[in-house]
Amino acid sequence: MPGRRRTPCWSHHSHVAIRQGAGIRFAKTSRILAELAGGHADRTWDKRIRELIRPGLLALDGFAMRRLTAPQADDLYELFSERRNRC
Repeated sequence: MPGRRRTPCWSHHSHVAIRQGAGIRFAKTSRILAELAGGHADRTWDKRIRELIRPGLLALDGFAMRRLTAPQADDLYELFSERRNRC
């Protein structure tokens, strides 16, 4: 049963983040990647990445469940790098 062991862990981290006043976003990795790909298509990628950088906690469900394309890997790298640099 995938995900059953991780749920309590994310739940705990979510509660801690909320207590510290941080925003939280939980999404499937595939949806985040589709959102960023759409940003490339309509030239709103910068706006979309800024929206993903904003929350204090970004939980990606299904991360590394599928092989990534080169553009998807680049988008995730940019997302992680930008989130790390904002701290």
